[in-house]
Amino acid sequence: MNRHLHVNPYIAGSPVTGTEMFFGRDDVFTFIRRNLIGRHRDTPVVLYGQRRTGKTSVLYQLHRHLDPSYRCIFIDLHGLSLDSMGSLLHGIASSISRDLRREHHLTVPVPDRSLFLAEPRSAFQTRFLDAALSALGDDHLVLMLDEVVRLYEEVEHGRLEREIFDFLRHLMQHYERLNFIFSLGSGLEEMAREYAFLFSVSLYHRISFLEPAAARSLITEPAREHYQVAPQAVMKILEITSGHPYYTQLVCHCLFDSWSRSPKSVMDVPDVEAILAEAIELGSPNLTYVWEDSTPEEQALMAGIAATGGHDAGAVTIDQVRETWHKAGLTLPEREITRAARSLISRDVLAGDQAYSFNVDLQRLWLVKHRRMDWVKDELADSIQQWNRSAAPWPAETIPAQATGTRQRIKRRALGIAAIAVVLASYFAVTAATHIFPFSSSPAKGQQEGPTLTFTPTSPPTLAAGVTPLPQLLPGDINDPSTQCQPVKKPYSWSMPGLFAALDCGDQNLPNGHVESYQMDTRADFETAWRNFNTWWGFDASSAALTCPPPGGSGKGSTGWNSKDFPQMQGQVVECERGSGNAPVYVWTMPSQNTFMYAVGASGSSFSALNNWWTNHSRPANSPSPSAS
Repeated sequence: MNRHLHVNPYIAGSPVTGTEMFFGRDDVFTFIRRNLIGRHRDTPVVLYGQRRTGKTSVLYQLHRHLDPSYRCIFIDLHGLSLDSMGSLLHGIASSISRDLRREHHLTVPVPDRSLFLAEPRSAFQTRFLDAALSALGDDHLVLMLDEVVRLYEEVEHGRLEREIFDFLRHLMQHYERLNFIFSLGSGLEEMAREYAFLFSVSLYHRISFLEPAAARSLITEPAREHYQVAPQAVMKILEITSGHPYYTQLVCHCLFDSWSRSPKSVMDVPDVEAILAEAIELGSPNLTYVWEDSTPEEQALMAGIAATGGHDAGAVTIDQVRETWHKAGLTLPEREITRAARSLISRDVLAGDQAYSFNVDLQRLWLVKHRRMDWVKDELADSIQQWNRSAAPWPAETIPAQATGTRQRIKRRALGIAAIAVVLASYFAVTAATHIFPFSSSPAKGQQEGPTLTFTPTSPPTLAAGVTPLPQLLPGDINDPSTQCQPVKKPYSWSMPGLFAALDCGDQNLPNGHVESYQMDTRADFETAWRNFNTWWGFDASSAALTCPPPGGSGKGSTGWNSKDFPQMQGQVVECERGSGNAPVYVWTMPSQNTFMYAVGASGSSFSALNNWWTNHSRPANSPSPSAS
């Protein structure tokens, strides 16, 4: 038999640029046609989804599904220099010029690179883009930016100017014949936080697994001239891959190679089972990525599901996973594991409600082979130590009401009411004597009249002269501490001599997170409490990066901060690191107010989202009193 007849048609890894091996996605193209092209103005579109689900392949196919007047230009951000705004825009202009010449026979010169480096906005917009749109006549230019998350990553690392987002938004709003389609490899909720400013005018469409009919066509049609895939073998492949485009192509690629070594007319279930080990090894980089992109709690849950199920792909409950880990000598943190399950479902790694299984069974088989529980236990030693050290690593057990439902809201309200009588008696005595809010002659600007919830220790404290009471230092969007906050009660996790007030507050702009704040009576007590907190937290500033968020979204950082209300002074710092449940944490000090606060983001959320909150919402609504000496 001619060896050329055995050329493997399946594409395992690379984007599908042709039509023969592209199946399905009619819903995606319909969505783009319906929403990109508007009656009065076109709308940017965001395609999002996990790795290897076919986003890039969709972009390569799009020009075949739009009116010819929409000239599609694919921009591969992995192939461009992103070390500056000028370099990026020069690369985009070069891609546009090359594709217009090659695909549409239009010549649009690209200005010299030096002009882009000197005046990037002007070089791209005035010198190049206007000329390109003029050459197109009445046609539209559709820029398809693949993996635009790279822009954000380079901005976070300080290599690309943050102004690139403002400039892209400017182009989106002011050029009617310039269209944008973005590809993002993350979930919609994360995008809404990370890219809200740029993509707030965009429409989103999720790209996930193939529809069953399209997946069956992908399995059977490319090999039809060589062999048939038995119906039960088709079902077996779908059970293994759930129609995930990359893994379906991968299994079929291995099946075709097996057939080419020993041709037969029909490939059946035993033939599929025989190539699974090879498929796992070929797909190992992507299977490993899913593991490494997961939090320790997610890794523990995945390893536990794989070990509990053994050779069976059936669903297992979290209780069964706990029992499996318990036999291995580990107690899983309950709340964090529940959150891990939700996160893995949102990432298409797991499926299920009360019981869970892997969407792609190759992931389970990879875990069984490469991540045995005793190995995982060693790999997660640091996290296990943290779990064992404290079942509730942050002093307040409660989390905001948005995350915990009616039962938790009732519990918080009951605790607050029970504490008010004792708490306010001490606080009112102090505030009445010192004429601070709420006993001042008039409420502070922006503050609501009425009682302000706080906590005082058993011995009445006295604030140092010139220090503003804690409720007035809270982030500006916590405008009603009596309903948004509750006292932090003893026992505390670290020693705080001279504690004047301690509050745990929900914040509408920090979903599924919370803010805690602590104020001491004197500067000396504040410094002692701050040292004790860092000792408890295990934070060593000498080994921290000099920026927050920390580089790459992991590790820890420490830097000074200042604002018009808080001029720069010694000891005024912000620290950042991951806390329990892989939640990002910002801790900042107000030495002039004998106060430090920390904000905890949602479990597994990004540092950039927390940093946006810090930038926009952490400052108090009113200027504090003059600094204490």
